Amino acid sequence: MKYLAIPNDGPSDSTVKLISYSKSNGEKIITGELIMEYETSKAIFELRSEYDGYISYFYDKDDEVEVGKPVCVIDNKPM
Repeated sequence: MKYLAIPNDGPSDSTVKLISYSKSNGEKIITGELIMEYETSKAIFELRSEYDGYISYFYDKDDEVEVGKPVCVIDNKPM
């Protein structure tokens, strides 16, 4: 299992808003593929997969999430 978190893109934001997901829970994802878009006080950013596998999200769209906190997990088998 590999956990992915919102990266710390700068010191100004401690939370971000999750605005869209490109995959549904349990779908296969490949390295480099778009996982989600999130919004800071300055811009909209993309989070892309660093791994191949099956994705499972911890939060719903429009949730506020702390920077650095895992937002999804990618496993090598469906969950």
